[in-house]
Amino acid sequence: MEFFWYDYETTGRWRMVDRPVQFGGIRTDENLNQISEPITLYCKPALDCLPQVRASLVHGIAPQKARRLGITEHAFAQQIHALLMRPGTCCVGYNAMRFDHTVTRFLFYRNLLDPYAWHSRDGNSKWDIIDLFRAAFALSPDGIQWHFADDDKPSFRLEDIAGANGVDISSAHDALADVRNMLRVAQLIKAAKPRMWSNFLGLRDKREVKRHVSANSTFLYVSGSVVHWRRGASIMMPIGSDDKGAVFAYDLFYDPRPLFDAPDEVLLEKDSLGDKALHRIRLNACPYVWKFDLDGVLTDRQTALMDRMGTKLETLLQHRALIRDKEDFGRRAADAFAARWPRDRERDVDQALYDGFIPRSDRPLLDRILNLVDEPGPRWEETPFKDERLPELVFRFRARNFPRSLSAEDETRWYQHCRHRIFESKDDKGLTQYEHYVKDLAEARMQCADEKTRKLIYDLEAYGKELEARLLD
Repeated sequence: MEFFWYDYETTGRWRMVDRPVQFGGIRTDENLNQISEPITLYCKPALDCLPQVRASLVHGIAPQKARRLGITEHAFAQQIHALLMRPGTCCVGYNAMRFDHTVTRFLFYRNLLDPYAWHSRDGNSKWDIIDLFRAAFALSPDGIQWHFADDDKPSFRLEDIAGANGVDISSAHDALADVRNMLRVAQLIKAAKPRMWSNFLGLRDKREVKRHVSANSTFLYVSGSVVHWRRGASIMMPIGSDDKGAVFAYDLFYDPRPLFDAPDEVLLEKDSLGDKALHRIRLNACPYVWKFDLDGVLTDRQTALMDRMGTKLETLLQHRALIRDKEDFGRRAADAFAARWPRDRERDVDQALYDGFIPRSDRPLLDRILNLVDEPGPRWEETPFKDERLPELVFRFRARNFPRSLSAEDETRWYQHCRHRIFESKDDKGLTQYEHYVKDLAEARMQCADEKTRKLIYDLEAYGKELEARLLD
């Protein structure tokens, strides 16, 4: 097995919508020795994507710079796809399950590549080491230095972990620099916690995860969704599952009785008991879980962990017994989670990846288009796809990457889409993307303190005006 460590800088933090600006990656062997040259790629900005000002100020990459140094999103996706698809590759990031891996999936989807094969074929897998650090802090914090905020809350941001352990973070938020920092802290924790490293690496396999969260068991769960004063750790029991590879679990720290009579519509109300105690754990997202048998003889380490969490065995057993007597509790939790994330079939096609797998019969048709990119044309959209998303997805792929292939009618259609997305569609605050952009630039200008930031703000303003002139005239 080889590791490929990677990171993106993006136009914003909305992982299903925002686009990559920069990519950095390093390949290592299992012992974390670098075995190939590092790679950095820039992606040209697409006409239908306006960067978020705050994100641009963090990574410092103006759209003009990305355009000058970058390649088309198609070429960008193709190069990354080749790196991640190398047989036996474990693709690793920091907070990647919640961000970078999703960015990759949608990048491949927009560019007609299989969005899942890179972590599911030829011995390939995906991993994320942020929860390894959370688990080390919760279970065995010695050997690693930790960064604490003013409220004594530990920070698991990469730059904070790296800085606390003597890593130079002066280039943070450059994709390749962040990958180097990620690799350094990975080497640190692998050396300090070899057994924990090995155990967590095994949880890349959802079958191994399932073994720890099987029915009628209790298990340790470490996650950023568990309150920090319990060191992000708790003892859970599974109460149900869904058909999408997730388990619903209850945090036994909390007395469940107030939830038994709560109306279904408020079961997961924000900051409520249900919101804190009910968890949806995706088996394929490498969660940090481990069997924790409450019926056996507890070890000194298990007892010490419960003391740090502020709970006792008797309390956990009592709460488990109460839930076992409520046979419909798991179903109610499943219904509540389904209501929290309803499936919106009216969503934009670029964001519709999770509306269903692309039919197998359509995959060869998409591959044929990718093999004919030297001859782009409207016949691509006329391919007899079964999936109703694909004609529009293929049109946008052609428009973004091969604009010279657009007829006058095609160009009008493409510009209408871009104009609607940036200048016409309003959010729940009644503002368009461009109105947010102008507002955020004004605020940034008032807070600006250095020449480098002023130059970036000037470039962002100029880019906004360029789009305005191009799409509204």
